[in-house]
Amino acid sequence: MEVVPGLTFIQGPNFSGRTALLERLCKVGKEAGPHDLRVYLSSSPLECLSGLAVQVGVELRMHGECIDSDLENVLEIPPLLERSLWTLSGGELAKVAVACALRLEPRWLGIDCALEELDGEARRTLYRAMGRTTSTRIVVADNRLLSSTAGPSEPSREVQPPRSYLDQATQGEQNIAPRSTIFTRIYDSPFDEPDVTEHMVAVNTQLRLAATGQAKHLRPQANAISDALKPVKSGRIDICDLTFRYSDINVLDGASMQMQSGNVYYLDGKNGAGKTTLANLLCGVISPRSGKILFDGGRYEPWTTGNQVVAMHFQNPDLGRTRETPRAQCKSMRSRVGPYLQKKVEDGDSDELHAWARAMGMESVMDSQTISLPYVLRKRADLLACLSSGAPWYFLDEPTLGQDEEFVAHLSTLIRSMTAAGAGLIVVAHENPLRRHLKGFDIQLELGQLRSRSR
Repeated sequence: MEVVPGLTFIQGPNFSGRTALLERLCKVGKEAGPHDLRVYLSSSPLECLSGLAVQVGVELRMHGECIDSDLENVLEIPPLLERSLWTLSGGELAKVAVACALRLEPRWLGIDCALEELDGEARRTLYRAMGRTTSTRIVVADNRLLSSTAGPSEPSREVQPPRSYLDQATQGEQNIAPRSTIFTRIYDSPFDEPDVTEHMVAVNTQLRLAATGQAKHLRPQANAISDALKPVKSGRIDICDLTFRYSDINVLDGASMQMQSGNVYYLDGKNGAGKTTLANLLCGVISPRSGKILFDGGRYEPWTTGNQVVAMHFQNPDLGRTRETPRAQCKSMRSRVGPYLQKKVEDGDSDELHAWARAMGMESVMDSQTISLPYVLRKRADLLACLSSGAPWYFLDEPTLGQDEEFVAHLSTLIRSMTAAGAGLIVVAHENPLRRHLKGFDIQLELGQLRSRSR
């Protein structure tokens, strides 16, 4: 069946071939014809921009004129035009990347989990608008699609594609699906189908790992860490009347909240509400305009004394640590939170770290260059460095981006063990899939204020 302009979804677990399929549909690394422009947006929206512009409006004009003003309004582009790209949230960057791609007027647009950074309402509204396009074939991978309370634009139906789907999908424009179709999976189990994985060896790194049998060792084993965790010396965090501004934008306006150790706090808010800004304040990356933070009753100013309390997992795993191996990342993180560790680990190679690596499904790639790994493993490498650090508190910014349901379930088990040992965690994720597995307290960040929110 020919793919028509509109929206098509691909659903499948990590290492099932989704990225390979999207790259092949978009002819990544191959020359497309003059009337066959194809664009691929990776899981990291920042990679999809030129790197030559500072202002959003300039970046957009470099890609072309606005073709669909209604769609750019859905993407909420007009209020961002005068903003610096470096002040945008992850969700806002994803919106700009999509707008830039559409200004190129591509015949095909592949989006690989990048839209998971949008809040649920914005994502569903965008999908409905994309489904009405008449010029571009938009193919999307989104781990959170099937867990949403409201689905994409109608009509939709579930389809079980044939085993030879990957071949058929790349021969012309046949045998894929009409608009607004959900592929529930690409293969039942690529780990148990050597003929399938061998056939896909040349596609990309993820599938090459599967072909050599290593992908079986990339499955997380949450029970590996239960006996290795030690009690954590922690304390309460008090956020007191914090204010912060970007130019004329009031991001935090007297925000206050009290958080007890040994608990999980889910921080929610729309794209650009200030969630990552709060993380940067807690970690000392930036300083507040006014207000204070207390840790265990004492004044805590990480922007002047350094951060020794909150281990940070970045929304974008490529910020600053991807030239190391996962093992080196863990060693670096542990050295920064050392003053609060009961047992300082100097070499980053303890039995506890081995257990953490198994728990995260990273044991076979601990000495690989992180920057050479697929996005899903770069994300896990940064998460591993954060969670294995022994810090009293953790701020996890979108830890489940690009991760499938199996990993989410294992991660929730790990976090449950950590809180039982006394650690505190603040988790940011739109339509947070962890909530299905792990109880926590809901905090809403809106109009610069932090508020407890009952479910």
